[in-house]
Amino acid sequence: SLKIGANCIKIIQMKTLLIFFVLLFSTSVVADDISDFEIEGISIGDNLLDFFSEEEVESHIRNEAYQYKKDKKFKTVQFYKFPFFKTYEYLVISYKTINSKNFEIGSVSGGIIFNDFQKCILKQDEIIEEFSSLFPGINKDNKEIFDHQSDPSGKSKVSSISQVINGGDITIQCFDFSEEIDWQDNLRVFLSSDEFNKWIIK
Repeated sequence: SLKIGANCIKIIQMKTLLIFFVLLFSTSVVADDISDFEIEGISIGDNLLDFFSEEEVESHIRNEAYQYKKDKKFKTVQFYKFPFFKTYEYLVISYKTINSKNFEIGSVSGGIIFNDFQKCILKQDEIIEEFSSLFPGINKDNKEIFDHQSDPSGKSKVSSISQVINGGDITIQCFDFSEEIDWQDNLRVFLSSDEFNKWIIK
């Protein structure tokens, strides 16, 4: 089964589309807000029910996600290989309920399964290079590699880089899990709002 570590852009004149192998954008466009990006057509602040039915949402909730939080402001769902996915194998989305017809998205991430950590790192670097055209501050030399907190053996590794922009941040990570933890290695591109981030660290 697919398990992802917890730590681990719609309508404007032109939006930026984040995809796995390349970041396609007009060089005259500067993305200045987290909602300018989308993963599989989904942006921060969108209504989750515009993409999935309520029944699909309810049947894909991950109750174990952020289970340490007493405040259940956000719920998390994971969707694997849905028909409209063009780039990613799975999406993990956290949302808050505004009302029965609006599940507002606070974070969305797309992932690809990798069996080779070094190949994952190469793809991560490609994405970072594309990002650097929009965000001069992001540089692959700022990547950090650290032990995954869920593996007591210390053998599971994470290669991670983040960029803070208006309204939230973007994180690109590669996960290399040990045999002891037996989770699937993957690359993950993660978008999150300021509100979601504050909820996580509160």
